[in-house]
Amino acid sequence: MTKDDVRNAIFKAFAEVPKPAPEAVLACHCAHCLPLRDEFLPYSWDKVPAESVDRQRSHLSLFTPSAFHYYLPTYLLRSIEDPGGDVCIFTAYRLNDLDSEGARDEYSRLSADQRRCIALTFRYVQSVAPDEEIAAILAKWEKLAQTNRDV
Repeated sequence: MTKDDVRNAIFKAFAEVPKPAPEAVLACHCAHCLPLRDEFLPYSWDKVPAESVDRQRSHLSLFTPSAFHYYLPTYLLRSIEDPGGDVCIFTAYRLNDLDSEGARDEYSRLSADQRRCIALTFRYVQSVAPDEEIAAILAKWEKLAQTNRDV
């Protein structure tokens, strides 16, 4: 699978996810969190500048569940563009938690195709920048992608 194949799968799987209202992007509105909203909100998920994603590399967990669902493909796309980069690593770590209540709320919104895109992203990353921790996370998502069960 090529980078373009993964990119196209992400675009197709997340195309219909609605953009959250401005007040529904973040659960917290403190001075630490607001820059994330301000950097991402002006853009659709596929148009957020790479520099903005890089600056907010570890902040995927600050989004509300609906904003997580909407902006997750932004992080997946950046991960395939820079497989050894910080965005990829932090995204993988964030997607490693499949068991917490918060994760179940976020991941339950993902369709089967969207779950497959997460697995495809990490499979591509492993093909170009192998990493033991990402390999373990990939195994979880490949297993989940093969089932129709909720997270």
